[in-house]
Amino acid sequence: MAKIPPEVIKKAERMFRRGKSQAEIARSLNVSYKTVRAWRKKYDWQGEVKKGPPKGNRNAAGAPGNPHPNPPPDRTVHGAYSKVYLDALSDEEKDLLLEIPMDEEDMLIEQIQVFYIRERRILKAIRKYMEAKEPLVPSDVIRTEERRSFNDPKDEVKYENMMAKKVEAGVMLPGKPYSIQTRMTNKDTIIIRLETELSTVQRSKTRSIEALARLRAEKARVEGEKAGDSAVDEWLASVLEVDANG
Repeated sequence: MAKIPPEVIKKAERMFRRGKSQAEIARSLNVSYKTVRAWRKKYDWQGEVKKGPPKGNRNAAGAPGNPHPNPPPDRTVHGAYSKVYLDALSDEEKDLLLEIPMDEEDMLIEQIQVFYIRERRILKAIRKYMEAKEPLVPSDVIRTEERRSFNDPKDEVKYENMMAKKVEAGVMLPGKPYSIQTRMTNKDTIIIRLETELSTVQRSKTRSIEALARLRAEKARVEGEKAGDSAVDEWLASVLEVDANG
């Protein structure tokens, strides 16, 4: 694979900072979506963050026409909402939140990718059960273990000491006994269940692909209208210039 010039990566970063989605950058630069995503993580791109409405906007704090010139305090600051929620997350989950794409197209693409992975896993499981030689296959395994409760910690220590002496005397074997119960199911039943799940995943994948196609078609329509408006404006300006000089 040919090495991508550094100036292309710089251009991609500038596009990202201007608010372009990773999918838009990938199409514009003729590279894969995964490549752009890898660049963003490797070079730690940070997109522009717009805080609040533009200056002079009707909804800006204190602007004319704003029904609430003094906005209420942010209730998430003291932790009654977001803090309690974030505290319940691990560091890995917090990092994952930062990786969630905010662009609708990026979210749909990731969703479709997950559906493809789930589809492949289910197909591999179906193949495994179809290749099984026996009609009955293990479907569930249950392990049970006997436990002894004590009202006094001293009784537990006494019990452990007595058991250790029995093991040393050869009266009993070391270790704790447990039993395993295996439930068997006809492999055809499991295959039918997996095929039902496969159909559900494939329907969801199809809906996501259709949603992505509609979103891209709408973006293309809007971009086409903008390009058309620009061409009309240029034509109108040239006509007016001719009239003014004529």
